[in-house]
Amino acid sequence: MPGYIIHLTAANFFLNSLPFSHSLNQPKAKNAFLVGNLLPDTVKDKFHSHFRSPDTLQEIVQYPILQKFLNKYQGLLSDSSVQGYLFHLYTDYRFFTEYMPRIVRYTDSSGRETTKKDDIVWAEIQKTKKKIKVTDFFSEDYYYGDYTCMNTWLVVHYRLPVQLDTNVQNPGIEEVCYSDISEILEELKSYLLMPPEEADHLAVFNRKELLDYIHFIANPKELKKVID
Repeated sequence: MPGYIIHLTAANFFLNSLPFSHSLNQPKAKNAFLVGNLLPDTVKDKFHSHFRSPDTLQEIVQYPILQKFLNKYQGLLSDSSVQGYLFHLYTDYRFFTEYMPRIVRYTDSSGRETTKKDDIVWAEIQKTKKKIKVTDFFSEDYYYGDYTCMNTWLVVHYRLPVQLDTNVQNPGIEEVCYSDISEILEELKSYLLMPPEEADHLAVFNRKELLDYIHFIANPKELKKVID
């Protein structure tokens, strides 16, 4: 999954793409949107909170089925936190289906490309063409480590809000507990220990290409293409 700070970055881009007079740019609604945007990752078992399909359980990458969320919570979409939750799922969907294949290629023991997690042995980093064990790819040395390296730079560069008002009412989302956001915001502090300069030393991502992509998808026009 993209990390919390990446999700805050995407949400920030989205809010900035809206007219200043838009309801989501009012302080209370903006805060609720940002809280909702973090909620899907507050639980350990993300299958239900991310509205995934059982059909993708054998895949190395499992992405949200947005229609499952919309079918269940269409009546709550006027709520700012629910809109933020949906935006998180949308970001994951676009990232995993479109961007992930740009940064890594998975192969089996015979070198054949595959997305079945039980068959995958190697992960080839597209940026460097380096081939590593898939277990090493999803580690602090590579994929997750790049998020760690980028976190502080993103917060400083985009002035991301990492302190939010946690007093946001749950309008009826069953898959998460809204009160868990307090723990996550506290956890975010530990993600900001790296100096910003570490963002210049990424193993997997090209930072500019990643941020250009997030900019591209983080606007109402692109969101509408997927959820309509």
